[in-house]
Amino acid sequence: MPCDSQLDLPVNYVFQNLPQGAPLHLDLFHLVMAKGKIISLESTPLIVGGTHGPQGALTLPLRLPALLAPTARLLVFTALPSGEMVAHSTHIHMDKCFRNKVQLSFSVPEELPGRQVSLHVDAAPGSLCGLRIVDHSVLLLKPERELTAQSVYSLLPVTDLNDYPYSVRDYDSHNCVPETDDSLLSLDDKNSVTDVAQLLQDLGLKVFTDLDYQVPLNCETRRGVAYAGFGGRQGTPQLDETVMYMVESGVAIDSTGPRQLQVRQYFPETWRWDLIPVGPEGQASVELTIPDTITEWKGSVFCNGETGFGLSPIASFTTFKHYFLELALPYAVVRSEGFTLKAKLFNYLAHSLMVKVTLQEAQGFELKSSDSQIQVCVLSTDSATVSWNLTATGLGEIVTGSHLSLPPPLGQRGKGGSAWICPHPWGSEGRRGSGWICPRSLSPPMGQ
Repeated sequence: MPCDSQLDLPVNYVFQNLPQGAPLHLDLFHLVMAKGKIISLESTPLIVGGTHGPQGALTLPLRLPALLAPTARLLVFTALPSGEMVAHSTHIHMDKCFRNKVQLSFSVPEELPGRQVSLHVDAAPGSLCGLRIVDHSVLLLKPERELTAQSVYSLLPVTDLNDYPYSVRDYDSHNCVPETDDSLLSLDDKNSVTDVAQLLQDLGLKVFTDLDYQVPLNCETRRGVAYAGFGGRQGTPQLDETVMYMVESGVAIDSTGPRQLQVRQYFPETWRWDLIPVGPEGQASVELTIPDTITEWKGSVFCNGETGFGLSPIASFTTFKHYFLELALPYAVVRSEGFTLKAKLFNYLAHSLMVKVTLQEAQGFELKSSDSQIQVCVLSTDSATVSWNLTATGLGEIVTGSHLSLPPPLGQRGKGGSAWICPHPWGSEGRRGSGWICPRSLSPPMGQ
């Protein structure tokens, strides 16, 4: 069940062997437990017998705050005039949530490297929040170290009670008593219903009362020796007589201008690790500069304040470029050594691109290839590799690079308006329908 929701729990009751005459006025109590503690105890008036009949149904409205997570236990019981107790219990599995409702969001889901993006945090007023944004690959390395609602709840000493120590249990032999005439339960009925004492034990509750909350055992005397016959706690409870049960079907169980050349050189694994105070309005915003890494970022924030602890779901942000160039440079070369410099072009647009790549001049290298400019058609959602043969002629750290020229966007004609036909990798160049159309004319640099 989701937190902070309303659950209307139906309760059906049947009382047999009611005395003739005036109806019985009972109090129907419903007790809620969570994390081993009693959270609430309320009562509802109930009238049975007489003109009201021996059976009926009612609905208990139950609010499910975060205080009840992860498991809430509900006990419904009443006391009969004879001193007997009739009860039933159920448990409600809830989402693992917190009282401090924390949310983290980015102003846009995707943006180019080096741009600005706004980060918004919503939490309880006055909270102090810890922010973390990392590359998604970091989370893949050690997913068990991730801070989640499950990992936080696993630190709780008690999340649910279902029993208590043997040393405080009652001995069954103490419950060997004769049947009274004013009991609303016949002996056969008592052997077929769930023992209230067992319900209380399953809840981890120890009761001090003079009410008969244990099913009396069938006591017989033979040769002056009293012995008890067991049967009330075995088998599946039958709910056809004086019993109370809850219908659990409604309970979730186990339930724009010219672009400038920009060299990307900031590639962190951790984008942001910071503390953010939340103001009295319950909101905070931070302006961030997007790193150069082409990746998916995972952000989360946890907060603490007067309301309590809170943890946000993971928010994703993608740094993406529709086309870019990546150089494959050797770590080091020896002077007079020849090597191949490769540049890989990536195109994630929905159409092909005719690209001109120019190797920039640099001291310390001699070009052995015939031309420093290479023109290549990069298909949609594909990549292409160009290369130059170079020889090292200088010493020290030498900076080199390449220049990428792109045409106008497809649909905008350049000068001349002619086009190159890029052969499809699975077709022949001269065959009709086997090529992709790329603009032939190239404009001044528009990207990198």
